[in-house]
Amino acid sequence: MKTKQFHGYEKLYPENIDGTTEWFYCKQPDFLDVEDLLETPDNFIFEGNQLFLINISGRIFEPIQQEHNVFLSKPIYNADDNALAIIKYDFSKECIQIVKYDIQTDSCSVIGEVPLPKGGDLINVRILQNSYVLIKHEFIEDITNILYPVEKQIQLEKNEDLFLISDGRLISSKWIEDPDYREEIIVRDFNTTEIITRKNGYVSIMPNGEIWMLTE
Repeated sequence: MKTKQFHGYEKLYPENIDGTTEWFYCKQPDFLDVEDLLETPDNFIFEGNQLFLINISGRIFEPIQQEHNVFLSKPIYNADDNALAIIKYDFSKECIQIVKYDIQTDSCSVIGEVPLPKGGDLINVRILQNSYVLIKHEFIEDITNILYPVEKQIQLEKNEDLFLISDGRLISSKWIEDPDYREEIIVRDFNTTEIITRKNGYVSIMPNGEIWMLTE
């Protein structure tokens, strides 16, 4: 069996990035969530976290260098674009940026930005699968707010979570216990948010980047 050893990376543990078998990531420190930074004492100094990308070839690197008062999120893979999307929370500039890492050119660029207050408490701010769409989901109200590239509020049902936007449609999953656990795939019109179809089944992103919907 072939083995590889990488010196100087004893704190890194590669974690999967959905939709790809080629790329992995690691954040340091791994216990810190961005919303924790909103509740720190006035004298707290945040040196910034580190985000490492790990390619299956063995390359380990930081696409964005560590910065004071900057938190970097878990990457999302965009199979259509062969790129990775990263949320960059800049507390000094008070903004949330969407950074695209282009795999082919090995370069990063900021492709979108919203004011930090748009993220509210910053809980469950994320980029949708296979896209550069930035959202924030409010679990108590069952509302998803699209923050970028457009602003839109979507009223969902209880336990419904938006998964992706494709061809002018919102695709979400909803979990139900009645009494056995099951899930539904709900497809809505993007403009009206009205439900087009509702089927029992599961939606997931496969290791090759394809979106699979397994339904009745």
